[in-house]
Amino acid sequence: MRKFSILIQLRFIYVYMFIYLVIGYFYDSYLKHIGLYKFIETYFGISFFFILFLVLLDFYSYFIRCSRKKMVYSTRKFFFCILVISCIFLYFMYNLNIPLKKELADEKLLAKSIEIIFYQKKFGLILAFLFDILISKFYFLYLYIVFYLLAFISFFFIGAKTIRKIIGKIIMAEKERREIKRNREALEEQERIIKWIEEKERQAREEEKDDIGI
Repeated sequence: MRKFSILIQLRFIYVYMFIYLVIGYFYDSYLKHIGLYKFIETYFGISFFFILFLVLLDFYSYFIRCSRKKMVYSTRKFFFCILVISCIFLYFMYNLNIPLKKELADEKLLAKSIEIIFYQKKFGLILAFLFDILISKFYFLYLYIVFYLLAFISFFFIGAKTIRKIIGKIIMAEKERREIKRNREALEEQERIIKWIEEKERQAREEEKDDIGI
């Protein structure tokens, strides 16, 4: 019980710090005086909003009581991070017109990436330098393959349940369509047999009348 109480208190402190960090940006707070927001803007840029979004997702996990559901949620959140990061790096590569070749970045491309990522797109120094390290150490072709593969795998894990439901509905709809088709064909066959029997009976009655007439 004591351990649970401490955990709850830590969570409240965590939430309070997050709220203070967000609200402190809009007034003359202590965090502004010590230059925290300037530091965040320089090193994280607009990618900091993604970090805040992840924190909000983390808050939601506090309300999940089922350990299995919490594990699934945490797994999806992890792959969501991988998906976003992969898409961001692919976005950088396309913005820099990096070719799909086994080449490494030269000094001109590295300088251009800093110019676009940090100064123009304002993604922050950390992402800019991390991207520079990647394109200077690994071939462009391999980076494209890795980022696309990570994005695909992450998207699959995030939407696996939804995809499974959609596929299940498609299969069920196809089964129902086939069942309706079989029933319709059976009904048509039944109607054809009835008409054939009625035709035979009509012919028999006509033949009987002819025999009586004779």
